[in-house]
Amino acid sequence: MMTKDSITIAGEEIKYRQYGDGIPMYLVHGFAGVHQDWDHVIPHLAKYYRVIVPDFIRVMVRYGMGRKPLSFTKHVDLFHEFVKGTTPNFPKRFVVGCSYGGALTWGSQIKHPEDFTASILIGAMPPNPKEHMDSGLLKTLLGLSTRPMLLEMYLRSPMALLALPLVENTFHAPWARPAKNRRLGFLTRRKLALFSEVIKSFGWLIKQEDWGAWEASLHRIENPNLILYGADDRVFIEGTNVKLSKLISGSTLKLVTGASHLPAKEKPEEVVELIQQYLRPFEY
Repeated sequence: MMTKDSITIAGEEIKYRQYGDGIPMYLVHGFAGVHQDWDHVIPHLAKYYRVIVPDFIRVMVRYGMGRKPLSFTKHVDLFHEFVKGTTPNFPKRFVVGCSYGGALTWGSQIKHPEDFTASILIGAMPPNPKEHMDSGLLKTLLGLSTRPMLLEMYLRSPMALLALPLVENTFHAPWARPAKNRRLGFLTRRKLALFSEVIKSFGWLIKQEDWGAWEASLHRIENPNLILYGADDRVFIEGTNVKLSKLISGSTLKLVTGASHLPAKEKPEEVVELIQQYLRPFEY
């Protein structure tokens, strides 16, 4: 059974969905991701856990929307308040974070280690994300993030018609999907505007943060962590997840073959099995 709810934190309304019963498990999507990113694993996980799936897109993507952008640090603190507000006084909680949601997960463990008993990072964004990016397209888009007019010109250009389908294939973003039988390059005006805001918001965020301080603090994480990544993930350079696992002492690293940046969508049964196997010792 699924229920919908919302909570307001520091003036921010965060909508979320809940499934099942048991130890709370938070599923945190990537930057500008949506709750549907977890649809393939929710039915399985909800048999054993109280699955809570927040929609953070309005908190993350806000550049040019008449609201002040929020930093990564602020996102971490909002997530902490969200957890306290939705499952107060629970002795155990789990979290599964994908991409940017994975970064929120390791950030939460640094600032608020009491929030979670154990964590799963899936294709997690590392500190200093721009330095670790492998995708030339993403580097180009981020380079244009501070020049809105050039960014929009690029998104409407023939170059984008060839390159932008890679974004859809990598992130499976429904907000970036063109109308039926149309290519991503022919986005509606509304979707094109949202696409532009996603790039500008993320570009602003990664420039504001002291990523060196975050990386230097990863060794403080003491909670158990399972780090999953797809064998075909080309968002970040090869070795990024291995480096992250070395910085988070005691973490376990697992490769998901046949998957890229979103294993929970591409290999849901394998991901569920890995999650359950890892978390089972911490359930009692």
